[in-house]
Amino acid sequence: MNTPKVTIICNSYNHEKYINKALDSFIMQKVDFSFKILIHDDASTDNTLKIIKEYMKRYPKLIKTIFEKSNQYSKGIRGITAKKIMPIIKSRYIALCEGDDYWTDENKLQKQVDFLDKNPSHTICFHSAIIKFDNNMKQDQIMPSPQYPIAFTLENLLGDNYIPTSSILYRKINYSAISKKNFTPGDWYLNIYHASKGKIGFIDMPMSVYYRHSKGIWFESLKDSDKLYITQGTYILTMFFESLNLFSTKDKLRSIIELKIIDLLSKFVKIDKKFKTTLVEKSLIAHPIEIVKLYTRMVSKNQSFFISENLKLKERDKFLSKSLNKIHNSKCYKVWQVYCNIRKQILGK
Repeated sequence: MNTPKVTIICNSYNHEKYINKALDSFIMQKVDFSFKILIHDDASTDNTLKIIKEYMKRYPKLIKTIFEKSNQYSKGIRGITAKKIMPIIKSRYIALCEGDDYWTDENKLQKQVDFLDKNPSHTICFHSAIIKFDNNMKQDQIMPSPQYPIAFTLENLLGDNYIPTSSILYRKINYSAISKKNFTPGDWYLNIYHASKGKIGFIDMPMSVYYRHSKGIWFESLKDSDKLYITQGTYILTMFFESLNLFSTKDKLRSIIELKIIDLLSKFVKIDKKFKTTLVEKSLIAHPIEIVKLYTRMVSKNQSFFISENLKLKERDKFLSKSLNKIHNSKCYKVWQVYCNIRKQILGK
């Protein structure tokens, strides 16, 4: 098959209730260019594979697949789109849509391709999406909200992932610097990566649906954000550190990300105290050098770190030190000792 102008990446896992709608919404696109659909399935255990194979028989020239033999997510493997799929794509543009989301406008791709064709300085074109909730637990919403108060810039993207995944069209760029680590959310990182290379374009029309259902990874955050952080927190922290690596010489952008890291680690302290979990410990083990460097900068500026509203400085240090003292030979204990020495030298305490 000749190289298409657009490749649609569709990630699926146990999406038998939704995948038909997603694939139909891709196939219905009216365009004056060629495109293909690349489905990556993470070893679904329901009828998702059966449905995908039926579509493959009907559209053999349109649909290509990557079927995992075992579930990668359960093994802690994250970011497959960035690490495994994006680098092999040859098309000029790349669209994303999960298998449980779908497009609602038959001219969506054409409108976005036209935009990027006319605006070569842009690396992202996105549009608004309708958020639908499982069992009508909430009313439909528009993302980003029509009342969204800030501009669609890289700086604001670092603070808030305002781009719905089902709305994305990327200009294919060089992916040699893309992170190979396991982290989440992968779509936010990819948005940041592309926005670091060009401008962000927006079409003010809802042309897709982002479906939030009970089997979705992020659904639990609607009811219990602590539960989400307990299961996904260290992966989220890694995503921020990997994003930080994209801006080694841009202090303003780094400061935005560092504040996100500080806020996240502060949440970990609260959660560890409440649930007797070990998010702080895991974070120190996973990112010892990065956290020491960040800790040093914050202390030298006399700024708070790992501090929540209800956790004072001495209480925080006592809490962390107590948990780390249990593992004297571990990497994170050594990191903690380094920090204590640094703070003593800088603050004299």
